[in-house]
Amino acid sequence: MKATHSLMTEHEDINLMFDIVGQVYRQLETSGDIERDHLDAITEYLKGFVDKFHQPGISMM
Repeated sequence: MKATHSLMTEHEDINLMFDIVGQVYRQLETSGDIERDHLDAITEYLKGFVDKFHQPGISMM
């Protein structure tokens, strides 16, 4: 897989997660409540993404 394709896929994944977080936020605004499982799933995804693609001590700058 080309690096650009991989980067585009990662970008799509991040955008999808932002959409999901936005939906959860709107649910919280409307009902004042959200399902704990949704927050747990978002947190686990973000932890996995960061662990996989952003290793400590390695800077992209």
